Amino acid sequence: MPTTRQRFQITETDELAACLDKAALKWPDESRSKLLVRLAMAGAQTSLKSPMEEAFAFQMALDQMYRELGDSYHGVTLEDLRQDWPE
Repeated sequence: MPTTRQRFQITETDELAACLDKAALKWPDESRSKLLVRLAMAGAQTSLKSPMEEAFAFQMALDQMYRELGDSYHGVTLEDLRQDWPE
């Protein structure tokens, strides 16, 4: 298909094939080339977050964990947890 956009050629290594196989489980109706685009977009969204976005996502994950665990660990310090560890 004619285009003015740059094209890229990528060799499917064993590692890339494994990633594409996993992506195919999530998006089973996509071609491998479209899966590659999806993985690139998802990777960019994840790895190119600003420090503020990463901190917010981390805080949201902690909040979710606390909601799921309830008050099981509220106020418990690392030192408290280590008291039960074998020496």
